[in-house]
Amino acid sequence: MKELEELTADIREKLPRLKELPIIGLEPMLNDVLEWLSLKSDTIDYYGFDSAGNYLWFNHALNKFSTNPTVKWTLSNPYIKDQSPELIKFLHSLIKTKQ
Repeated sequence: MKELEELTADIREKLPRLKELPIIGLEPMLNDVLEWLSLKSDTIDYYGFDSAGNYLWFNHALNKFSTNPTVKWTLSNPYIKDQSPELIKFLHSLIKTKQ
């Protein structure tokens, strides 16, 4: 899946520790995606997942909180490669935002 490859490459690029020798070749996990999302967060927009795996977005300036019901992290699968195509496509769409 092209989106998964591009998303994995972007996460690896943004998180230098994933380029360290013992980690090279390991697939990004939930903690890596959360760290990657935190790099996209700023003083206005916050991104993350709740304890049920639902994607969350909060806009501080608008005081608006929302979620996307079709985007959910299956918590029993820690690797991004094992997630739904909908989640992968959605996270892929965030590559171009807040760079």
